[in-house]
This record gives sequence, structure tokens and C-alpha cells, in this order.
Amino acid sequence: MKKFARIFAVVMLFVAVLAVASCAPKDGAAAKEKMDGKGYTTVVDTSVQPAAYKLLFGVNVNAVVTATKEVENKDGEKETIAVYAVLFADKADAKASINKMKEEAKKNGENTEVKQAGKWLYYGDAKAMKDFA
Repeated sequence: MKKFARIFAVVMLFVAVLAVASCAPKDGAAAKEKMDGKGYTTVVDTSVQPAAYKLLFGVNVNAVVTATKEVENKDGEKETIAVYAVLFADKADAKASINKMKEEAKKNGENTEVKQAGKWLYYGDAKAMKDFA
């Protein structure tokens, strides 16, 4: 029975990893398509901001995605929600950049955690982050 439990746990862990990895867009174009499909206005930068990340932090970035959407809050007032996402060239650069991204989020007035999905790091409003991942 213990052997079955171990095998089951390993299989479930593998399935969970696949589920998380498959949710994030594969590239900037896929992220734009996904977020546009959910009603966001999405901008993908594959040149200027990635070059800035390389110069400032020494990491390779393939794309930077910003997506915004106007929604009604619970008081019936309109507000803008947003997600800011960076696609790194590899997972190691993404993992090494989490703390820098947290500092950037705080500097931008965001009181949220920075999440990683494969080579992506992203932060923003909870709803926008859920829509992105």
C-alpha cells in the first residue's frame, strides 16, 4: 500500500506541474491573443524593454506584456485592472529575477505578489493575474 501511495503522489505531482506549465502563454503573441480574447487591451514589447532588462539586470528577456481592462467594482464604479508580465529566455533567469520584480512591483505601487509560471514572471490585480495564468 505504501508503494502505491508513493507512486500516486509522484503521478499527481507530475500532473500538477504539467497543469501549471500549460496554463501560461508560450510567447508574447500567445499572451496578447489570450488577454485580448478576455477583453483586455494588450501591448507586447519585444525590443525596447527586453533590451533595458539586459542592460540593467543582465538577463535575457524575450517579451514584456502589459494588459489592462476596465471593470466595475462592487460599488458599481469603473476601475482599471492590469497585469504586467515578463517572458524570460529561460527559467533560470526568471527565478533569479523574482526579487528584482518584487522591488519593481512595490515601486509601481502594486501591493501584490510576483508569480512565476515557467519562464514568465507577472504581477498585478488578482483578477488580471488569474486571467493571465
